[in-house]
Amino acid sequence: MYTAEQLLADAASYQQAFAKRSADELPQAWDAFNRYMSEVVGKKQTLNISNFCRIGWKVEEGLHQAQMRPHFNISEVFARSCRADPRSQIQAPVQSLTFMEEPEPWYQLWQGALTLRPFLQSFPTGWNSELLLSRKNVAWRFNFSDLAEMYQYPRAPLLHLAAASNLPQPTALPWHWYYGGPDQIRTDFGHLLTGYERSVHPFPDSIMQLSNTGGGGRGSDEGDVVGGVILHDKKPYWRRGGQFHYHQTLDAGENTLEAVLAREMIRSLTSTGGRFSAEDFRQRYIDLMTTPGTHNDTYASTCHRMFFKKWRSGVAPEKCPDNDGHNVDTMDGLVLPSVVALAALVRGESLEDAAKQGSEALAVTRASRVLPQYVQIMTQFLSKLLRHAPLENAAQQIAEEVYGSNLSAVHREADPAGPQGADGPL
Repeated sequence: MYTAEQLLADAASYQQAFAKRSADELPQAWDAFNRYMSEVVGKKQTLNISNFCRIGWKVEEGLHQAQMRPHFNISEVFARSCRADPRSQIQAPVQSLTFMEEPEPWYQLWQGALTLRPFLQSFPTGWNSELLLSRKNVAWRFNFSDLAEMYQYPRAPLLHLAAASNLPQPTALPWHWYYGGPDQIRTDFGHLLTGYERSVHPFPDSIMQLSNTGGGGRGSDEGDVVGGVILHDKKPYWRRGGQFHYHQTLDAGENTLEAVLAREMIRSLTSTGGRFSAEDFRQRYIDLMTTPGTHNDTYASTCHRMFFKKWRSGVAPEKCPDNDGHNVDTMDGLVLPSVVALAALVRGESLEDAAKQGSEALAVTRASRVLPQYVQIMTQFLSKLLRHAPLENAAQQIAEEVYGSNLSAVHREADPAGPQGADGPL
């Protein structure tokens, strides 16, 4: 078998062999890549592509339903190691290279889970590939001898998910609990934000210093659900008067707990063939939350603290979801259902079934009678986005469908402080 290690070794040898040659002699590098891909596809083996390329997705309208098409974007590191010059390769129309937004900011979210076994198994027998070129990208695009139903591939929604749901929390850092606008940002950082930043300390507005470490909501810092069951080394940041930001321990751009859980949900969906399994995700959730080192976030919301308070006392996991009547029916509850609903939609399942699976995902971590209706709304919203509706148009259409003539009144009654709970940020 032509392995990934051999591929990278070939890349290194090409770098040496071609050091004194012209770029016109470099197609051998791409031949090596092609040979490796052919070997993997032919044997339907798992392929970990993190060493030499990234993946993007494109929505293509079919006769009946939008489908996801994969585009492999060869990494700049690999291209440079092969001394590959796109200008020397087979030319293709620039307009045919239609990637989603650059996936690099979201790469850390899923690179640990990225293998392509289900993807490769969905390939038709006769496949071919071609290089697509633009001024900045060298891409490997797969073409198919017939229309493979790529919407059945459970990882297809990753980039849509990053763009359209609740995952971009790292980009929000340190915006959580910043309601003073630009003036507050300038006070804490000396300038408006142009990139990722670590949170500042002290952060006097932090509600974490008032939060209950033994369960949900506000309360004493003497409980040990935080520190003893979850967030194993983070309890010192919850002390009274500590004034620590909710994500004090995260590096700039590092994923929050909710994003880590979303990644775990993607792994769960992959292991179950794309359809949500409460049993599978529940066990993954417990393992991730109770195992030290699985994430680096400082904060866990009320629903997680209430769940593991009951879990530690011996309550059956399916009966651990709870609600304090104030901090659980909040917008962060839509993160995991959005992952599940979007995966179902991309697989071609109905709106009703996608929303049902999303509500089942919601019920794994929290008990809520309020949020399922918003899971339904979010599912409708994601469905519109998958059909190319502009973001603002989709939001407007959903709002009108849900609230009708009462839309203006609802807008006037909206909480100006935003959709957070008193427990803390989303």
